[in-house]
Amino acid sequence: MTDPAAAKVAPLQYRLSRLRRRLLAERAVFSIIILFLLYLTVHQKRVADARLITVQGLPIAVLGSLAEAQDAIDLVKRNGASGWKPEEVKFAPPLVLERIPREGKPLLNPRTAARAISRAVQLVVPGCGIQVNGRGVVVLANAEQAEQALERLRNHYLYAGAGAKFLEKVKLVTTDLPIARLATVDDALACLLKCTPRPRCHTVAAGETAIQVASAAGLGVHQLARLNPNLDLARLAPSTRVVVGTQPGSPPITVETYREEYVYAAIPAPLEQMSTTSLPPRQSKVVQAGRPGKGKYLLRTAYRNGQQVRQTKILQEVLEPPTPRRLLVGS
Repeated sequence: MTDPAAAKVAPLQYRLSRLRRRLLAERAVFSIIILFLLYLTVHQKRVADARLITVQGLPIAVLGSLAEAQDAIDLVKRNGASGWKPEEVKFAPPLVLERIPREGKPLLNPRTAARAISRAVQLVVPGCGIQVNGRGVVVLANAEQAEQALERLRNHYLYAGAGAKFLEKVKLVTTDLPIARLATVDDALACLLKCTPRPRCHTVAAGETAIQVASAAGLGVHQLARLNPNLDLARLAPSTRVVVGTQPGSPPITVETYREEYVYAAIPAPLEQMSTTSLPPRQSKVVQAGRPGKGKYLLRTAYRNGQQVRQTKILQEVLEPPTPRRLLVGS
C-alpha cells in the first residue's frame, strides 16, 4: 500500500529538480550573453580607430581597422614577392602605421590600399649574391639561379668539359636587395663576362711636372686635369700616381680550362761526358753520336678566359729508348 506522505513529496521533488535545471540553463545563457557583450566591447574598441599608412611622413592610405591595414600589406607582399615568405619581405622606405580617429576619414579597401602602397615603396627581399674576392658582383633571386649562372660561365669557354675552375675566391652570400634590381640568369652571365676598363696610371718622378706627364701620355694638361679632379697638378709630389688613361680590363672571374691530347714526339738523347787525360784540357771527342728515342706524351694546354697561357708536355710512355751521346773531355 502506497505511503500518502511519500506520494505528496515526489511531485515537489520533481518540480524542484525542474526549477534547478531551468536556473542552470538561464545562468548559462546569461553567461554567454555577458561574454558576447564583452567581445563586442573589445572588438569595438579595436576597430574604433582607423589606421593611416605613411611612407617617409607622406600619407599613403587610410583603412578602417588594423586588420584591414595588415590585409593590404600582406596583399602587396603576395603579389610582388610570390617566391618569398611574407616575413622575409621588407619595404623600402619602411611603412609606418598610425592610429587616427575613424570619423570623417575617407577609407580605402585593402585592395585599393595595396595598389597605393605598391606605387610608394619597393619590396626588399633576401637574394643570393655572387661575391668575388670579397666584392659583390651581382645578386639573383636564389642560390639555384646563382649556381646556374656560374655553371653557364664555366661552360662559356672552350674545353670546359675537361674541367674548369675559378682562379678567384667565389662565394654565394645572402644579400637584401629591392626585388626590381635582382638579376636574371642571363643578366648575371653578362655581368660576369663584362670587361670593365681599368685606369692606366703613371708614377710621378722627382722633378717631373704635370706638363711633362701629360705630354708623355699624349694628353693635354686640361685632359689630365679631367682625369684627376682630386689632384693639384701644379704641386705634384714624387711617387704620386696620376691617371693618364684607361686600359682594357678583365672579367671579375677568371675561368681556367684545359685541353689534353696525346702526341708522339722524340725523346732527346742524353749527354754523357767522361774525363780523359789523353786529350788536351777543354778539348772533346765524340765517341758515340747518340740517337733520340720516341715517346708518347700527354700535351696539356691551359687557357684563361679562352686565351692560351701555358702548355705542358708530360712523358707518359717510352716507346723507343734514346741512345746517349758520349763525349770524351780532356782534363
